[in-house]
Amino acid sequence: MCQAMADRSLDNDEQLNVRWAYEDPNPRAQAAKLRNHAVQMLAAMNAKGHLNSIDETHDDTCAAPRS
Repeated sequence: MCQAMADRSLDNDEQLNVRWAYEDPNPRAQAAKLRNHAVQMLAAMNAKGHLNSIDETHDDTCAAPRS
């Protein structure tokens, strides 16, 4: 990891310390983050009434196979 800007001295004894974060490589953490974002999106869509209109316009039921 390159830290070219870490702890650089500036004027009057000031220091510049730059930090950055990387994505969590843990698959469970990534799945939890994705699930959390999906729940937030669905809650926002539900609050605006968008989910009700989807339910009314789309029929997701599967017909029983014919014998």
